Amino acid sequence: MRRKTDWTPYVFLIAPLALYTIFMIFPTVYSFFISLHNWDGLSGVREFIGLDNYVEVLTEDEIFKVSIANNVRWAILSEIIPIVLGLVMAFVFNSKMKGFGFYRSAIFFPSVLSISTIGLIWRWLYDPNLGLLPEIVRIVTGGRVSFNWFANPEHTIYYLIIAGSWAYSGLCMILFMGGIKSVPEGTIEAAYLDGATRMQRIFYVILPQMKNSINIVLTFTLINSFKVFDLIYVMTAGGPGRMTNVMATWSYYSIFRYYEYGPGSAMSIIMAIILVVGSLIINKIVRMQKN
Repeated sequence: MRRKTDWTPYVFLIAPLALYTIFMIFPTVYSFFISLHNWDGLSGVREFIGLDNYVEVLTEDEIFKVSIANNVRWAILSEIIPIVLGLVMAFVFNSKMKGFGFYRSAIFFPSVLSISTIGLIWRWLYDPNLGLLPEIVRIVTGGRVSFNWFANPEHTIYYLIIAGSWAYSGLCMILFMGGIKSVPEGTIEAAYLDGATRMQRIFYVILPQMKNSINIVLTFTLINSFKVFDLIYVMTAGGPGRMTNVMATWSYYSIFRYYEYGPGSAMSIIMAIILVVGSLIINKIVRMQKN
């Protein structure tokens, strides 16, 4: 006898799939369509030029090359600073000791703030005239050393990365703490009874069983490192000298400031491809480690 199909789950999926199609799939497909044309976004005439926008962006656009380099720097340091800090703090504060709950909440608090708010906070901290950090440097050095984060435009991107790492370290800590909690207590106690030191229990017992949490954190930080936009837009707007642009900001400026919809859309598609490939590589590495 033929089994009757229960359509109830599919009915409930109609609304989310419709929203996903409208706000995710359609804009992506339309961006790819625009990237194949020469269009200023205002006229009704679009000239089909194939992959010329991609060739132009990758070979002739010097600012886009700077943007890619900044994204790579951001991705590498974001895979190191917040992850290492989050992992260390997860082990340190994964305890029921009195007062640790407050510290965990304080460290996690920046993660609930909007990135724009974080950008405003750090722009004030870095401000050469009124900022807290320049004032601390002046007091500590007796006025012999001054701090100006715009003094060397090539290094300004690293100050932005520090601000971004501060924002995400607390979230990494919470995710790692969840991974630590998932490790069976019996396994840790067995290793302790076998004479394993604390560091041996961490590296040989706990971390190998946290692969899922590590995979989530690595993928999360990678995606955010390439999607970063509002922090840079608020703090530097891509300056000084356009040296702090990343792919997202330069794509935005190309489209909405210079009305180059084709190249700007091509940048967004290139960024999406990099994110997909990077996520697949991370997942593949984690799966290999599991096996």
